[in-house]
Amino acid sequence: APTLTAYARFALFSSTAGPAPAPQSFSVKGENLTERLTVTAPSGYEIAPVNGAFSPLVSINERNGAVAASLRLRLAAGTPVGSPSGTITLSSSGATEFSLAVSGEVVEPPLLTLSGTSLPELSTLFGRASGASHFTVSGTSLRGNVTVTAPAGFEVTGQRKPYAQSLTLTPSQRALSEEVSVRVSRTAKLGNLTGSIAVTSMDAARKQIAVRAKVSAQPNLSLLGPLKPFNTVKKRPSASQSLTVAGTAVNAVVSVTAPAGFQVSLDNTNFLSRVQLNPANQTLANRRIWIRLASGVNAGSLSGNVTASSVGAPTKVIRINGRIR
Repeated sequence: APTLTAYARFALFSSTAGPAPAPQSFSVKGENLTERLTVTAPSGYEIAPVNGAFSPLVSINERNGAVAASLRLRLAAGTPVGSPSGTITLSSSGATEFSLAVSGEVVEPPLLTLSGTSLPELSTLFGRASGASHFTVSGTSLRGNVTVTAPAGFEVTGQRKPYAQSLTLTPSQRALSEEVSVRVSRTAKLGNLTGSIAVTSMDAARKQIAVRAKVSAQPNLSLLGPLKPFNTVKKRPSASQSLTVAGTAVNAVVSVTAPAGFQVSLDNTNFLSRVQLNPANQTLANRRIWIRLASGVNAGSLSGNVTASSVGAPTKVIRINGRIR
């Protein structure tokens, strides 16, 4: 009697909606056949000979009543999202049909979205990490982790992980909605930084968001002496002594403040408790200032610190002392 058999070790057929995935192979066999063997794919699938085109069914001519062939099966392009299952059917005249079960899964294609296309400009001083900007990474039907990669000079964090140039986000049930923070790293170079943060995941279209930053030099001041002890008599100012003040990368006025009982001057004529110097193009060239003991101070010994300060710059100090007889 005619007999039909098929052999396969199918894994679950898996695909994203749209293109057809890679096929899996199986073999068919017929004996004592009087007509050709017809192999029919279940709905949503298609079959092809080893070197042939895919179609819903394949017919194979018998030779001396026998058929032995290898075939390929795959999910068809455009199969709707769901879990297509069914049986491959082998049939030939006079033979009992033979069925081979198959099952599969068709999911939506993975999709990544970002909450914007660019971030506000960041700024910091050389050697310091900046404050952070934030954006949201969302994903659906994801097939793996999401990788967020920052350009040179930037670093990212999310899901309570430490800042690093690359960040791995783990979806939950193939979905993700996570805030990512980005900042300028401590090791960023001086100047203007530009680039894009790349967001990738398996089989999903790559996304990116533009970032830019400005890394400025650290403001720095110098206050140079030294000063000898001051001496005077009661109700008379002492002779003045000079200091030199300078600054680089200074973005604000430089204030020089005298301690109690002393006075400071820009011209060695008009003395005050504090003077201010204006930098030009973020630079304060060497400026000479004068310090003296003020008049009207009670007799005794005085000491304190002359300070030079400006926003963002470390304060510089020179210790001075004097005596009023």
